[in-house]
Amino acid sequence: MSIAKQEIVSLYNEVKDSVNHAINDISSISLSSEEEQKHILQIKDKLSEISQSFNKEIDSLEKNSEWEKFTIAFFGETNAGKSTIIESLRIIFKEKERQKHIENGQASLDELEKTFSENSGALIADLNTSLQNYTNEIRNIERQITLIKKESNSSFNNKIFAAAGIFLGIILTLIYQAVI
Repeated sequence: MSIAKQEIVSLYNEVKDSVNHAINDISSISLSSEEEQKHILQIKDKLSEISQSFNKEIDSLEKNSEWEKFTIAFFGETNAGKSTIIESLRIIFKEKERQKHIENGQASLDELEKTFSENSGALIADLNTSLQNYTNEIRNIERQITLIKKESNSSFNNKIFAAAGIFLGIILTLIYQAVI
């Protein structure tokens, strides 16, 4: 008999002894009035019923109990936490299948960590190269914008001088014609 079964049988016997002890204690009480004796007799009969019922249940449990596997049923509403309780019990009792899943998960995690470590250096180098390339492109674009602004200002100044020259030429021509 397994240790767990011995402990349960011991507990059953302890409860049986406790109920029998209570019946014996009630039986040893002697009261003078007939009404009190009837009341004690009713209590004794009730305890005897409980004892017989309990003994039948215990005998049935001892005969029909499965000690190699322990089965518990959970029922309740969705999201009530049934699966969480089941997983917790699996972890606490170190269920072999659950332990295998945990070990496989740990192995997968270790493999992912190793792969990440190997690839992260190359990824960082690629990101730094890309950053440098974009920085150089931005500097080239800024230089081109500066040149365009200079050319634009130079061209604009030339146009202003040309327009001013034409305007002065027209005014001088008009003055000259007015004088002549």
